Amino acid sequence: MKPVVFLIFLIGVGAMIQRTVDFSSEESSFSAIAVNYAIYRNEVFRYVYENNGLSGDIPLAVLDLPESWRALRNWRARVDAGRCYVYGDASMQEIMAVRQLFRGSFALGMASNGRLIPVMGNVITVPAFIPNGSLVSVTEIDR
Repeated sequence: MKPVVFLIFLIGVGAMIQRTVDFSSEESSFSAIAVNYAIYRNEVFRYVYENNGLSGDIPLAVLDLPESWRALRNWRARVDAGRCYVYGDASMQEIMAVRQLFRGSFALGMASNGRLIPVMGNVITVPAFIPNGSLVSVTEIDR
C-alpha cells in the first residue's frame, strides 16, 4: 500500500512541476514580446526625435535596429498630428508584460474605442488608424 501511495505522490508532484514549467514558458513568451516591442519602440522614438518634421508611416527599413532583431509581431509606427504612435497586435497578457516592462507608463496601453486604456488621469485619444485591441504607445513630438 505504501508504494502505491508513494507512486501517486510522485505523479502529483510531477504534474505540479509540469504545470510550473508550462506557466514559465508562457510567461517567457510574453516577456520576449515585451522586449521585442520595447526595442522597436525605442528605436522609433530615437529616429523621430533625430528627424524633425516627420509625418506618416515610419518604415522598418529606416530604423537602425540591432542586426539580430526580428519582429515577433507586425509592429508599426506613425507620426500624426504632433504625436508618434507605435502599435501592433498583441494579446492582453502581452500588453500587460509591456506595461510591466515600462513600469506602468501612462502613455502605453491598449487601444479601445479611440482611447488608450487604462486611463490614468487625462484621457489619451487614439486615432482611427490604430485598430481596437492593439498595443499602443504614444509620445508628443516637439515641432
